[in-house]
Amino acid sequence: MTHQPTEAARSHSRDLPPPTPIHAGQARAASIQECRTASPGRGRLRWALLSATLLVVLTPQVAWAHVPHDVIGDIDLALLGRSSFLLFVIAREALLRSSNGGRRWKNLVRGLDNRGRLRRVAISPHYHDDATVLLSTDGDGIYKSDNGGDTWRSSRAGLDTMGIEHLAWCPYPGLERCVLAAGTRGGLFRSENAGDRWRRVGELHTTITALGFVPDRTGRVLAGDRFGQIWRSVDLGASWSPLGRIPGRSIRAIASSPDYASDGTVFVGTEGRPRQGIAALYVTRDDGASFAPVGLPVDDDGITALALSPRFASDRVVLACTWRTGVHRSRDGGITWEIRDQGLSTELESRLGRPRPDFRKLALSPEFADDGTVYLAGFNGLSVSVDGGCNWSSLETISVRYVDGLAVSPAHAGDTTLAINTYGAGIYRSDDRGRSWVARNTGLPALRGLDIAFSPGYANDRTLFAACRCGDATVVKSEDGGASWIAGRLAESGRRGLGGRLASARWVPRRVRWVLGQHQCFEPLVLAISPDYCRDATVFAGGMNGCIYRSTDGGRTYKLVRRGGLRGAIKCLVVSPDFARDRTLFASIGNFDSSRISTTLLGVSIRTKDGVIRSTDGGATWSRVDRGLPRHWGLGIRLAISPDYANDRTLFAATAEGLFHTTDRGATWILIGECAGLDRGAYVESVAVSPGFRADREVLISMKGHGLFRSNDAGEHFVPIAERLIEANHSLAYMMGFPGFSAPLRYSPTYVEDDTIYGTSTEEVFVSTDRGRSWTLLERPTRYEDSYHNHKVLSFDGPGPWTVHRGEHHSMGSVTSSDAAGSRATVRFFGTGFALVGTTGPDRGIVRLRVDEEPPRELDLYGPEHRYETTVASNRGLPLAAHTVILEVTGAHHPESTGRRIDIDAVDVFP
Repeated sequence: MTHQPTEAARSHSRDLPPPTPIHAGQARAASIQECRTASPGRGRLRWALLSATLLVVLTPQVAWAHVPHDVIGDIDLALLGRSSFLLFVIAREALLRSSNGGRRWKNLVRGLDNRGRLRRVAISPHYHDDATVLLSTDGDGIYKSDNGGDTWRSSRAGLDTMGIEHLAWCPYPGLERCVLAAGTRGGLFRSENAGDRWRRVGELHTTITALGFVPDRTGRVLAGDRFGQIWRSVDLGASWSPLGRIPGRSIRAIASSPDYASDGTVFVGTEGRPRQGIAALYVTRDDGASFAPVGLPVDDDGITALALSPRFASDRVVLACTWRTGVHRSRDGGITWEIRDQGLSTELESRLGRPRPDFRKLALSPEFADDGTVYLAGFNGLSVSVDGGCNWSSLETISVRYVDGLAVSPAHAGDTTLAINTYGAGIYRSDDRGRSWVARNTGLPALRGLDIAFSPGYANDRTLFAACRCGDATVVKSEDGGASWIAGRLAESGRRGLGGRLASARWVPRRVRWVLGQHQCFEPLVLAISPDYCRDATVFAGGMNGCIYRSTDGGRTYKLVRRGGLRGAIKCLVVSPDFARDRTLFASIGNFDSSRISTTLLGVSIRTKDGVIRSTDGGATWSRVDRGLPRHWGLGIRLAISPDYANDRTLFAATAEGLFHTTDRGATWILIGECAGLDRGAYVESVAVSPGFRADREVLISMKGHGLFRSNDAGEHFVPIAERLIEANHSLAYMMGFPGFSAPLRYSPTYVEDDTIYGTSTEEVFVSTDRGRSWTLLERPTRYEDSYHNHKVLSFDGPGPWTVHRGEHHSMGSVTSSDAAGSRATVRFFGTGFALVGTTGPDRGIVRLRVDEEPPRELDLYGPEHRYETTVASNRGLPLAAHTVILEVTGAHHPESTGRRIDIDAVDVFP
């Protein structure tokens, strides 16, 4: 039996929303019951007011509440051989690939210069021969890879619409290069050369919502539309005839029996209305002549995915994925069902704005009948089951080591110090140009980080600032070089207006109060430090709700200087190098990310276009200065300011339609930047300006899907550099649709002398010492804290209790301890080594350590004095694989020790 430490669980919940029941029906019933406790008339009035208010208050931005929160949009498997396959997933706006069952992922970027969302990934059924993968997008057509995703190219020839949703490969021998594509707003296209060229086929004047070939080698295809109509084609999609109409809403899933030629079985899932007695799952066993409802006992919003066992004819296994309740399994061909949701979780946020399913796609292992492996994609991440869908465990797709913020010490020439802030592993510092890293999480309110910045006087004051996402008061400060952190205080939280009052009203349901509170609270995204900080002690912080705060006392307190209202997130803040005199700073503003999540009020979409604002009075007032800039929805504008701004008035803006600059303080912007072989308006993800810009005129940009480019004429012309980076699928930019907002390219302050530049590519940090021509990967561990992530890496088992102890000496402020003989702490990870962080001291005992199948050894943690946050065990020489480390409390101790206690503070995992 597993005993989770109660205090550790409470600590972990600080980053989480209030508990959400797995069963949506129960959640709705609870809300209805709460409403019924009030008087009927007053209750109806309150809910009417709340409904109207939520339409206004709920913004396009989404508050990503915790780690992991990797929304998986699609998943597919590529068969390599027996029991060998590749996994492809779309996580947020990223395409990831895994060759080891999801234990480690590679972000694929080369050639993917899309502006719209990634929709579906479809792998050739003969991947082991042709290595072909297709990718559909919302607005950029289709991309194709001939080498397993290493490189991509646009494949839109013949398409008359760029919004493509569904893709379906033909499985028939001799027709392996035939594929169908359905538009997001109608239209069906066919390619007969594996996606190189397309032509419109089939006069289906409807929007297809499900599409798939029937495995009977006759050219038969089935499609479903948003009105519940099922269509059939017997000529590879060239012509269609109606097959049957399913009551309910749109068709969302079609799954044909692998033995369709003999049993004629097809399952159809819809957005059914179970409360109205309308089923969500139907089956035909007579080649579509009739469809009968399947008695799937679920009070849910319908079916999102269906999967049949490859040996369906013998084992009769069907899996059905529903919006909220998870996975249902039948072992008799759909006659009886059982829910299988052990280990699955749902999120309140999936119901906000435009509701999205908590569970949306199933993918079975090619050897499912033998190994029972099935993957489930959903709003809350990727899950895997190895027992046929009975029990589930979560897989980390976007790693907690993902870099959200990178900063270089202003005294870098002397102290060689760097700092990074991460998605869920806290803050790291290096004092040797990135060759080694140490996690510095003491005092942090949360591990979920964003921007990080050094004080301009760091050499003397040892001060850093960092943004952490856990609600109000999350701009933290360190005055000891990052060894410990304290949180600043907001003078006013921004909780005003109707939304703020409702967030505090006790009569409002708890969940609604939480939603409104998330909107009202300030969560910092970007930071900017005054260049004259040593004199004015000024710090700026921009937040997800469009607010900007300013501190003039060195980060102890912050006052609101710009109220954001309903729309917009501050995506970038840059301060004039001459701030002491001109009091100027700029900010870019737009939607939180590129997912274009919108809420409508009477048909009017509440969204914010990207733009730039400027203040010339130290942040007191702001005005829009974006004349000439493109106005996208949430794709983001990155700003870089000239070090000689006092004289040249120059800023650069990286946008989805190219690089722009201004030489009149933002009054007008002009498109610049000619790059050989690329369109002048190609997607620029990041921009950085050389500290010696006045003399060298150097500008660096990262082009989405195409790599790094350099200009030595102030951005007029660019040439590609560091081709090996993009060839290895590393782009020095933040992941599209991911809330990383600070600059991913950082010049050394002494670049003129040392030629050094630092950059981040998703979870990696790189350095170049030859002006960007070549780059070196800076290896670093991933920190997992004792009271965080223990559902993924750390687990604690009895028979004795494990207790969380708080203390400022511990990493993240806590250790998990036990002195009961036989109690175990287990570390499960995928990597090449680990370092266990704990405590030694005069009252510590002896622990038995076992790594994989190696013989156990005992470690005596006794010491004459307490030493905190110290490495008590490590092994850096393991093969790259999955490993298990078990620590068992022996109950024994050193003769001079006064106790037997064992502390688990954290574990560092090496990639």
